[in-house]
Amino acid sequence: MISVELLIFLIFVYVIFSNILLYSVFNKSLSVRDSLPWFFFLLIMIIVTFSNNLLVNISNYLGIEIVSNMLFFFGFLILIGISLFTTIYLSKQKNKINSLAQEIGILKKRIEELNVKRNNK
Repeated sequence: MISVELLIFLIFVYVIFSNILLYSVFNKSLSVRDSLPWFFFLLIMIIVTFSNNLLVNISNYLGIEIVSNMLFFFGFLILIGISLFTTIYLSKQKNKINSLAQEIGILKKRIEELNVKRNNK
């Protein structure tokens, strides 16, 4: 059973974390799409906090002897997942930037050609 002091502290941390996420989304410094994994992670943490034996049952089912080892493992998996999705997103953005840079180059060349034609007339 979790102590009342720890429960109050965790609730405080969750409220602060959710406020930071919401503030970032409303100020458009973080997109809704990018905030979803963090809200999902926050929801899981809240469920785990209020489920007394959930972690013990899961670790026993998976054959992990110490609950803290399982938490570190799941935390590691979550961070790898977030890193993977961020890398995929950055790769797509890089492709879009390259495409836009090429379009700008083509448009600049076309403008120069039109200016040369106009000046020659």
